[in-house]
Amino acid sequence: MPSTKERGPIPIVKAPMNFGVEYLDSPAHGNLKFVLQEGELCANSAIMSFNSPVIKKMTIEFFQTEIPVQDFSKNAVKKFLEASYSGELKTVSKSNFRDLNKMAHVFEELVR
Repeated sequence: MPSTKERGPIPIVKAPMNFGVEYLDSPAHGNLKFVLQEGELCANSAIMSFNSPVIKKMTIEFFQTEIPVQDFSKNAVKKFLEASYSGELKTVSKSNFRDLNKMAHVFEELVR
């Protein structure tokens, strides 16, 4: 393997300003869609695959770009995505907790 000197400087990759979890409607997240009864939420497949072997298999092995989540509320799916991005689960209601718990089991979301 070439040394750092031989390869040159490591390029800096800049994420768009709207790449954070608070901007889930950004085109930067557009390669994976969670399809709800009332619309869809976008996410980045690499980030989602990191914590979920089920999503990893769906996106890498089966090339799925849409994941049906019609059984869950939009708010619960958004909380699920936020927790996947940040690694933190903020305050949730009882109904969202039930949905989040079910989603964690369905997608085998890893808790670190």
